[in-house]
Amino acid sequence: MQFFSGWWGPWEYADDTTTAERLRAVGFVDVRTSLEPTPVVLASSEEYRRFITSVIFREHLARVPDDKLRARFATTLTEQAAGDNPPFELDYCRLNLRGKRPAKTDPETFP
Repeated sequence: MQFFSGWWGPWEYADDTTTAERLRAVGFVDVRTSLEPTPVVLASSEEYRRFITSVIFREHLARVPDDKLRARFATTLTEQAAGDNPPFELDYCRLNLRGKRPAKTDPETFP
């Protein structure tokens, strides 16, 4: 859709490697990160549609200026998800983090 052309959205989902690098860069030690698949299956098409329109695609839908187009977008995604195996599964991945502050910290790094 032309409404999303050039738009990246307000989110960034850094992977485990990037997150570990960022934690080390600001002084954390003993850093461990990992990704954990945590899929969620919603119970029905209505539940799926409600979730994607209010959570996942809320910002996307806000860019579509017409109610009918917004409804068509959500309907198309819901119909496609109904054909998945299992139906209405959201492919989430959890980022696990572990790290420690060093005993002596730089006040500019850790206020």
